[in-house]
Amino acid sequence: MAQLAVHHGYLNKQRHTTLNIRPSHSRWFVLHWGFLSYYTKKSNKSLKGQLFLKNAKVEVDRENLNLLLTTREGLEYALSSQNKENPIEDLDHWFHALSYVISDASSFDNEMTISVKDELGKTVWYWLQGAYLRYFTSQPVAHEVGNLGDFICLDEITELDILMADNGYGLSICKNNEVQFQLVFDEEADRDYFKE
Repeated sequence: MAQLAVHHGYLNKQRHTTLNIRPSHSRWFVLHWGFLSYYTKKSNKSLKGQLFLKNAKVEVDRENLNLLLTTREGLEYALSSQNKENPIEDLDHWFHALSYVISDASSFDNEMTISVKDELGKTVWYWLQGAYLRYFTSQPVAHEVGNLGDFICLDEITELDILMADNGYGLSICKNNEVQFQLVFDEEADRDYFKE
């Protein structure tokens, strides 16, 4: 899926938990509108993690040469630059980019999670967050993407069609006139609310 990256590059990521500080890992980070995604390598397109940045907080820790990022769920990360020549400048670029995206994401009003039956009758979850609709094969957890099936930028949606469904009220979501998702809602009002 084509998404405009606001900023990208390698950072060292270290997750802080209430019990301990986990080891640091080198990750390729891509900052999109509303999300900070990370991969094991730049060449690896398999998503390792994705953080929704609505109401997140970021600050620069110049003493330890890292950024402290806290998600709205309370997950804490220390991000450090891999730029040996000028780590402060690199962190400043990341800080300003993250601050801008966090501010923008925090203004999103449209956020909802719904569970629906897919065309095979299996329960799946859709999480509407800001400008993205994300599809999960099991109930989504804040930063985990192991069950992320796909996602689409709302700007890429070319058509929404109401479907006839035997087991509920259907909605088809198209990108470039090709069906991306077919949702079936138990209630017509839920489908109409989601369509809005």
